[in-house]
Amino acid sequence: MKTAVVIVLMFFSAVVYASEVINSRSIDIGYGLRDVNTAEKLDNSSGKITTHRYLYHKDRKLSKISYFSLSPSGTYVVYLSSPDGIISLYSIDEKIITKLTNKFIAPIKKVSWNETFEIVTINFPGKIPSQNFALE
Repeated sequence: MKTAVVIVLMFFSAVVYASEVINSRSIDIGYGLRDVNTAEKLDNSSGKITTHRYLYHKDRKLSKISYFSLSPSGTYVVYLSSPDGIISLYSIDEKIITKLTNKFIAPIKKVSWNETFEIVTINFPGKIPSQNFALE
């Protein structure tokens, strides 16, 4: 009895474009947080320029964002990441990111903080019900 070994090679290719930051604006929002807006030129033949917004804590890039809200005490920040739409909570003191959602729900309309009861309420537009999340 002869045994044949068949090896199948599969090659995957992906196009990844690097970008060059051609302009950047950083706004200090306190507690070591910065709201950074960039204009980036894609390193391909199109020469397309795109704009991006990032949230940083000191030198750590937390996420590409479309919205953020800082708690009144400066202990937490909630942000909506872009492009996946996941809402996250960042503890500034502990330097820990907690995902509050695992998928896009809707754009954030308003964030209400109740640090006494350790709750953040996120309101969405239209008939989408608001959601409460524990600050942990």
